Amino acid sequence: MQLIDDIVVGDNMFTGEELLKLIELCEQRIAIDGMPDRTDTDMSTLSYDGFCCFIKKDPERQFLFNRFGEYAKRINESYFGLDITSALPQGILYSKYDTPGRHVGWHTDKKEHSKSVASSMVRKMVVVLQLSDPSEYEGCDIEVMTDQGLRQVPKGKGTYYSIPGYVPHQITPLVSGERKALIMWFIGPPFK
Repeated sequence: MQLIDDIVVGDNMFTGEELLKLIELCEQRIAIDGMPDRTDTDMSTLSYDGFCCFIKKDPERQFLFNRFGEYAKRINESYFGLDITSALPQGILYSKYDTPGRHVGWHTDKKEHSKSVASSMVRKMVVVLQLSDPSEYEGCDIEVMTDQGLRQVPKGKGTYYSIPGYVPHQITPLVSGERKALIMWFIGPPFK
């Protein structure tokens, strides 16, 4: 794990075998629940083109939440020092870009996007895990605007990155193929 400007980047959060299991668990969730209705208030306010579903904590997925939580704690303690109280209660977002043109424009995560969390809490930090190999798609580059300028996040399968909620970032349009990722937000009181 290393800090590159405002971005913490690392790999090996999960083994190759665990990554395959994660994808299988996420796809099973979609097969059971179907694709979400994007007009739902909690989902539409995400302005997230690659939104698929939130993975909820249950015994089969507990390891996923534990691992994300462990890494988030280490990242925050080592690099950001943010006042974080918990993970976003909706769960971990499974994101899948499978239609050319899907993207997320420039934004920050520091505002709260859901009615299900007290309005006094904001997204303070995000941890994103890349599930797809970059050879499986074109586009969907993760760009972050740091104090030192525009940075592109490495996108190897199993790579993770984390940024504070106030850092502007975007995902460029998908050109072809399919990109999958898991995203977990951590919340706390508003930035001072």
